[in-house]
Amino acid sequence: MHETVRAKEKLHLETQKLNDERDSLRANLLDNNNKLDALRKLSDGSSKSMDLTKKAIHLSQSELEKYRKNNDDLQKEIDRIKTEQAEQDDKQEQRGAITHGNFDAFHRMKINNLKAELYMSKENRDSLKDELLALKKKLYTLEQKK
Repeated sequence: MHETVRAKEKLHLETQKLNDERDSLRANLLDNNNKLDALRKLSDGSSKSMDLTKKAIHLSQSELEKYRKNNDDLQKEIDRIKTEQAEQDDKQEQRGAITHGNFDAFHRMKINNLKAELYMSKENRDSLKDELLALKKKLYTLEQKK
């Protein structure tokens, strides 16, 4: 009889020990599941952020291309006006007309306006380049964190 009581106590202790171990494993599993959920949310957020950054970079690149084209067009216009001005100057010198000064002043003013536009476009282009570089760095950093 004494042995059955001891066996019962032993079984009871083993059962208690196994129950404690099971509870510990459940708590561990719950903790790991919570960590996994947090990592998934972080990963989803990072992916969305990378996608938005990529879109922003593509948009910045297309804007940069527009500004480059605009700068090229303005430079061509300046070159064309300079050529026209040189031709007009030659014609005016040949004619000896008094209106040469007015015509020359008009073209100088137009050239100065175009130079100002070109300067502003170059400034915009440079700021877009800086913004694009910053976005590329951010994208690279985000990709490195993955």
